[in-house]
Amino acid sequence: MSAALLERPLRRAVRQCAGRRHGAGAGGETTLEQIISRAWEGLAVRASVACPLCGGAMAPLGTTPGGRCDCGSELT
Repeated sequence: MSAALLERPLRRAVRQCAGRRHGAGAGGETTLEQIISRAWEGLAVRASVACPLCGGAMAPLGTTPGGRCDCGSELT
């Protein structure tokens, strides 16, 4: 996928994440590390979690560690 195709969804995700309060980074904002870590914590116990990109439901993969969302994003 080209950078141009990823630019809009990434900007939208950054705006959405900036509005969430999962914990505070140095500037009071949620850090990318915090968002991804929380997703992995849930997926590790085979739970559905909020997709870090779109906020939709990210479901655990079958027997492989990680998850997949309907928006196409994956954590593996």
